Amino acid sequence: MYRNDGQGWPESMAQSESGPNRNQSESGPTISPVRHESTDDGANWRKGIAYKLPWAALFLFVVIFGAALTVILTVALTSKQPKGNDELRVMHFSMYKGDMGDEEVKVPPPRLHLVLRAKRDIEEKCSLKKNVKNTDKAISEIVKNKPSQQYNFILYGDYIEEIGPLKSLDAINALKSITPKRQNNTGFNQADAIKTFLSKTDRKKDILVHYAPCNFTYSADDPDMKALAEIVKTETGLSKKFSFVSNTKNSSEVEKTFKAFNITEDVMKKIVIIGSDKDIAEEIKEEG
Repeated sequence: MYRNDGQGWPESMAQSESGPNRNQSESGPTISPVRHESTDDGANWRKGIAYKLPWAALFLFVVIFGAALTVILTVALTSKQPKGNDELRVMHFSMYKGDMGDEEVKVPPPRLHLVLRAKRDIEEKCSLKKNVKNTDKAISEIVKNKPSQQYNFILYGDYIEEIGPLKSLDAINALKSITPKRQNNTGFNQADAIKTFLSKTDRKKDILVHYAPCNFTYSADDPDMKALAEIVKTETGLSKKFSFVSNTKNSSEVEKTFKAFNITEDVMKKIVIIGSDKDIAEEIKEEG
């Protein structure tokens, strides 16, 4: 048997009444210590944010700049594209088909050196071949600044022929096919060439470069001159840009001839006269 004075109790039971557990219940609940996070973690987080902010700002700047650049390029490109008939200008050249040039030279074959010199002189002075050459030179220069501009060739004489409108390179190649053809001497019909140009009423910005025939007399009594002056006075000078080219008369002589038909100063200001005293190809380039 065990004694009840505590001496006979097992040691573990004795401790349960007098040991630490009883003392803890008497003194109150046990409070476990709270673990505080190291302040180093917060510092590292702030450093990470500070490191990422510049890169985020740079990325945002690139996105905004790229979007703005896209808008600017789109506007610039679309503004350069033709929006209608008025935006895509065509430059017309009217030339007389009967200007034979060196083919008109009739010299006996034994005098070959005279033939060659005469042909050269006539070609350099006035011929369809010279007009084609000056047109080629002018277009080759104009295309550098106006690559989208197109060209149309009006060949007048017994009847009207048109080649075009063509893009610049196609126009230059087409010029090679333009050669003189003998006409039936029914008149130069310059007015018909200008009427053909004026008939294109849907193209307000088109311009015409008109080459006068080599044998044109510029006489006030010439029916062709009368018809030309009348259409210039009533139509051409008032509506579209018109350049008149003469290989045989200087600019002042041509102007005097037009004024003899009572063409007003306002109309004359709209007519560009390019006489033999000027560099014809250069003047055409400036007008184009």
